[in-house]
Amino acid sequence: MATTNIELEIESIANVADANANFILSAQKSVASAIPKELMKWAASETDPDTHGGDDSSTAITLPVMTDNILSVRRGSYFASEVSSFESPFLDDSNSLRKATTTFPKYWRAVDESSDAYVINVKPDPTSSVKAYARYVNFANIDDDCDLKAAVIYKAVSNELMAKSSSSATSASISLQTAPTAPSAPSFTYTNASVGDMTIPSTSIADMVALDASAPTYTAPTLNPDYTDANTWINTEEDSEMSAARVQVIQSQIAKYNSEVQNALNVFNKENTVYQEDIQRKIQNLNKEVQEHIKNIDAELSARSSNLSKDQQIALQNAIQNFQQDVQEYSAKLEKYSAEIASYQAQVSEQVQKGTIGLQQSQSFLAEADKYYNWYLLEIKQYIESNSTMIDRMAAVSAATRGGR
Repeated sequence: MATTNIELEIESIANVADANANFILSAQKSVASAIPKELMKWAASETDPDTHGGDDSSTAITLPVMTDNILSVRRGSYFASEVSSFESPFLDDSNSLRKATTTFPKYWRAVDESSDAYVINVKPDPTSSVKAYARYVNFANIDDDCDLKAAVIYKAVSNELMAKSSSSATSASISLQTAPTAPSAPSFTYTNASVGDMTIPSTSIADMVALDASAPTYTAPTLNPDYTDANTWINTEEDSEMSAARVQVIQSQIAKYNSEVQNALNVFNKENTVYQEDIQRKIQNLNKEVQEHIKNIDAELSARSSNLSKDQQIALQNAIQNFQQDVQEYSAKLEKYSAEIASYQAQVSEQVQKGTIGLQQSQSFLAEADKYYNWYLLEIKQYIESNSTMIDRMAAVSAATRGGR
């Protein structure tokens, strides 16, 4: 019951370092449940009374796996016929025509609620010398050496690719740092010069108090495709039409998200252009007004400087220099802020590109998963058709042989 070659082929096809053991187990169970049990007798296992019950110490047979693919039940050398649980009270009743006998034993199925195990009850009760056995389809026998190896591989590969699709969609989420904050404007007024014998000219520039436009912020849309439902239809319900419909829904959600990401980026770029234009306009207006005000102040101070002492002239010159320093510092802050906005825009574009690539990978993995799931269904269909035809032919030959006699 080795699955070494199955694991190697899954790893090669799905491009994974280590095949998921649960996916292989799920694929084996799926194959076993999809094919009529009459065609799976080669994969049968029989219970052991010492381990699974069916002797005098444990009369009920507890199947080692949860399956209803029971091929046969026997008590000693006599095969038992199945009855419903509703008939079970009559099997021990000596006055009932339905009573089970040693040569015509009977059994019914039940679920042990305490252990959630599948139980086979045989009547008459098994004994230490006449034990009961149940043959069932054991999914673990669908391994490297069976004809259904490809079906197990395709089903497990489909699950691996679904997991990759989910991981890629999650990695497509966009994460950005906080947008840079605009610097605060100084007052642009003289405050540190005082001359007692004259009125100091003052000036203020109202146009640079604050930026008109708000800093743009990229708001990424959210993506939360529901893989649970699609996985249910693919892996549990085995419904190809519903799984295809769910895959289309997920793909449409991904396509819509991709469109919303592009729209959000376009809005951000448009707002950023307006904001950059506002910054540049403010800088130009600031420089223009500063030069104009300084020119006016210089002219007025020049006319009054003849009435001031040397110390007073130095004080006024300091005031002018401080004012110019404020202007230079604020201009430098605006230039830095403009560079930070450009960097933020580049980051937004990078994140959007990364998200787009992740979504494309998710869609690609989803399409591949659907392809291999359909191949799995085709393998099951072909196996059932070919083996059913062979069994029908054998039955026809046997009937003809008996008729000739």
